[in-house]
This record gives sequence, structure tokens and C-alpha cells, in this order.
Amino acid sequence: MDSEMQMKDVQQICVRHQIEVEDLQMVTGSFGKKIFLINQEFLLRVSQNPMMHELGKFKRVAALAFVPRVIHTGTIMREDGPLYYILLTLLAGDDFVNLYQTTTKGQQRELGVNTAEFLDRLHQLEGRKYDI
Repeated sequence: MDSEMQMKDVQQICVRHQIEVEDLQMVTGSFGKKIFLINQEFLLRVSQNPMMHELGKFKRVAALAFVPRVIHTGTIMREDGPLYYILLTLLAGDDFVNLYQTTTKGQQRELGVNTAEFLDRLHQLEGRKYDI
């Protein structure tokens, strides 16, 4: 799937969901999945393979705070086969690894406490396997 085709596909998905694209960035996700950041507001995951496993993960953690929310899922048909997608909310903020050096000890402690609380809630969810 070449870059030009990917952008055309993303545009088609955005039109389908009435999203006017002003800013579009592509990043490579795990296992070759393509991920697009749209208007610094949405995250779009696309794959040539069905993403039921990934969708199941998002649904399982949907009750937790600070996780992306599924907005839409679907498939678009193309000449070279279907393209599956999951449209998600984009969590605001910067990667902690980029900001760590500028944080205070108190902020680092607060982040540690908040992360531990999040993981405690995550571990309370039942699942057949561990897949963070």
C-alpha cells in the first residue's frame, strides 16, 4: 500500500465521517499497522487485515480514564482489497519521555501514583490474556 494510496484512503474515511482534514500526519504502528493523526484530534488505525483483536482491547478498557475512545470502525473497499479501520480519540498531551527532564520531583511522584492507580484499575479487568 503506497503512501499516495494511503492518503487517498484516509481522505475517503474522513469524508465518510464528516471530518475536514486540516492536519494529517502518518506514523508507523506495531506490526505494520499504519496510524494517522488527524487535526491533532483523532487517531486513525488502518490495516489490510481485520482488527477485531485490537477493537476488543479498546472495548475492554473503555471504562478506564485516560485511554483512547473508539469513535467509528469500518471497512472501505478498494481495488486491491478491503481496508479496515478504527477511528479513535487522540489523547492530548506530550509523551512523558520527552518532558521528563522538565518535571519536578513532586510531578514525577504524582505521575507515579496516577500510573499505579491506572494499572490497579486495569488489572481488575478480566481477560483471557495479558496484552498491554
